Amino acid sequence: MLGFKADRSDKSLELSRSPPRAADSLPFQPTTRVRRINSKTMKARITPPARTLQFLKSMLVQVCAFLPALFVSAQVVNQIKSFPAVALDPSTGFYTNSDGAYPRAPLTLSGATLYGAAIVAGSSGSGTIFKINTDGSGFAVLRSLAAATDNSATQQLTNSDGAQPQSRLLVAGDTVYGTALYGGALGNGTL
Repeated sequence: MLGFKADRSDKSLELSRSPPRAADSLPFQPTTRVRRINSKTMKARITPPARTLQFLKSMLVQVCAFLPALFVSAQVVNQIKSFPAVALDPSTGFYTNSDGAYPRAPLTLSGATLYGAAIVAGSSGSGTIFKINTDGSGFAVLRSLAAATDNSATQQLTNSDGAQPQSRLLVAGDTVYGTALYGGALGNGTL
């Protein structure tokens, strides 16, 4: 249905069309306002309703958010270290290897060197603290944590320097700081 409404308060005419039933779900209303008809040229200035402007604005925002993805090149991910397999040490009951296994803690970057912790394995099975250059060269185990033993009094795994290092390491000068979840004198972890 097409109709005209005269509104004396803002001296404008409104052309409205009743939308069909399916159009109720549209994000805009198919209504157009005619404002300020020039009497000499009989040309009208058309102002879209506010809902249409909101819809167009949201579409523009979505398109602009997608544009940077068109200009970004793909990122290349290189593996710089693969930890060796672990083997069960029958004398201790722990899994061991030369470098450690399951590096869970986030790496710490200092200069061109990454520092990290592997929670298990190493020479005694309690985990390792390691460093590696960002290009993959220079891998070295800084410390293989001491073997843990079962303390019958506390029923905890104890050792001299901790087991299962899982936190991010802090590097200050030539010193590396970190925590171990288990081990230590009482079996409750170390710093």
